[in-house]
Amino acid sequence: MEGNSFRSVYPDFKGDFLIQPETKVMSIGSCFSEHISTKLMSNGLQIIQNPFGILYNPISIATNLNRALNFTSYQMKDLAYHDGLWHCFDFHGRFSHPDQKICLDKVNQAISTASRAIKSSDVVLLTFGTGWGFRMKESGKIVANCHKFPALEFERVLLKPGKIIDIWKGLFKNWFAVNPDIKLLISISPVRYLRDGMHGNNLGKASLQLAVDELVNQFDMISYFPAFELITDDLRDYRFFDHDYAHPSREAIGYVWKRFKKAYLSAELQNIIKSIEKIKKQSAHISLHEHQSMQKARQSKIKNSLERLIEEYPVLDKQILYQIIE
Repeated sequence: MEGNSFRSVYPDFKGDFLIQPETKVMSIGSCFSEHISTKLMSNGLQIIQNPFGILYNPISIATNLNRALNFTSYQMKDLAYHDGLWHCFDFHGRFSHPDQKICLDKVNQAISTASRAIKSSDVVLLTFGTGWGFRMKESGKIVANCHKFPALEFERVLLKPGKIIDIWKGLFKNWFAVNPDIKLLISISPVRYLRDGMHGNNLGKASLQLAVDELVNQFDMISYFPAFELITDDLRDYRFFDHDYAHPSREAIGYVWKRFKKAYLSAELQNIIKSIEKIKKQSAHISLHEHQSMQKARQSKIKNSLERLIEEYPVLDKQILYQIIE
């Protein structure tokens, strides 16, 4: 407990590696993985963000990564038609399309993108959302998304830690064989899956905790980032959840980002982010009521600051950074 604040603050921790300005990052998994990767992307880092779309259960995430590792394309027979759209049960709904060929092209392009990123990324941010999955009764397949198919076609199942561990052990061994220098940072999403019920949500998170802990202990290249604990044990208050009482609030995400920066970003990258944040603030505070000449002078000064930063760090994504001043 911190003083008399009636709060248990998660202790400071240091990352097992540091993300540098030139680090290539891929994020995979639940919507929470996108929060951190979006923060990194908005500061000019090279990010491949959730190539398969948002996925929640670890079995479906592993299915797609195995396909990407082996570069196994999807075929027309792998798609299903419902409600005017073609779908892939391994992918998020943003890949669905009325045209079957376009749907197939989109999912195979994602596999191609992920295949390249698996081999070239320096760091992967991997977030598991829930230990619950939906299994198709006909085939026994665990799906990533039911795509609003009739509920009678699926059964809800709790994914056991042993099954998660076995699938990911094989995946990691193959992955590290093609990219032995990669670092993986696993987290468990603090989002509460209340549709599973409070007890069910806790069971799903517990299954993930047991599996992740075992995997971290078995592989030196894998680290655990305590996003779940920072929200549920450190902040631990409905003030830090959105209006649905399930998703972390903007303040909570900001707190997790602050702890992430301190633990996993190099001092050089933290200084770059400070410079970018300063430029963002300056750009946001240009007054519409200033004299036109003063406004242009201020905009020119901000643009020059940004261009000096880009010149000093050419590895940063220029296109993203120029959006700051547009």
